[in-house]
Amino acid sequence: MKSWKDSITDGITIVSDPGLDDLLALTLLDKLTKNTPKQLVSTFGNMSAEVTAQNAQDFVSLAGRSWQYRSGPSLPQNGKVNEAWIDEKQGANGLWDVRPTMGKTPRVEAKSAGYRSIISLATLTEVATLFERGPVDNLLIMGGLFDRFEENGNPAELNIRFDVEAAKWVFENCVQTDVKLVPAEVAFDVGWSRAMVQSIPETTTTNIWLKQLLLAGYDNGRYTVSNELYDPLAVFLAFYPAYASWRRSGVRVIPRGKRRGQTVLDSSKPSCDIAVRVLDPDFVARKMFDIIFQGASYE
Repeated sequence: MKSWKDSITDGITIVSDPGLDDLLALTLLDKLTKNTPKQLVSTFGNMSAEVTAQNAQDFVSLAGRSWQYRSGPSLPQNGKVNEAWIDEKQGANGLWDVRPTMGKTPRVEAKSAGYRSIISLATLTEVATLFERGPVDNLLIMGGLFDRFEENGNPAELNIRFDVEAAKWVFENCVQTDVKLVPAEVAFDVGWSRAMVQSIPETTTTNIWLKQLLLAGYDNGRYTVSNELYDPLAVFLAFYPAYASWRRSGVRVIPRGKRRGQTVLDSSKPSCDIAVRVLDPDFVARKMFDIIFQGASYE
């Protein structure tokens, strides 16, 4: 399977609703694509669009010159938010009110970059808009749920169910795009222990910030044995797909009823490469840790 290392022709647009695992994924992507132009688009999801915009700008203020920022959608396509923000119990910013300890560098909001590679770590509302504006060569989606519903606590994953109409449209109109989909259940066995988190070297402002956030997750009961690595795992597998098994199928999104937002394999829809399981979860977790926090290169 083709790696994103060989697929990016111009730059990458990343649609995100920064929470914690988004921030880990963005940092991983920064290390893997240091000189590639990147535009971060904040959107609603874990928290409201106003909150995620501030978290996104905090990240970009720490990132290198290869990053731009712009704000994205604040509501689903139907104009209604049907459930509470999932991170609202974690303080005003959804991150236990922890922000990086540095003077904020103002960043001018950019216009849409029009890059032909998109990473979606949030709802697919903005992705649908980008598809309508021009061709998309590569699309990575963290989202969906096909199995292991009890562990998820819901038959539908957040990024899909928060805007079912947009997700349904994207999966029905991606026939000309190389789509990689990493469902939530693939990450259930990939995580870092508290001991690993405590070993994060405090060598950069970003490391310190992410370490504080991860430890807050343990201290406040979000994590027990290990943390969740949904978004960074999706980014890792886009660049190193050999570390997962994959199946090829179209995806149908159930639009209504008790299973609203659930993803189902459907051969009549445009085909995607769908991650099934990580072949060595402990190894992959360690490699992501080393790249993010220790600047390790990996080939």
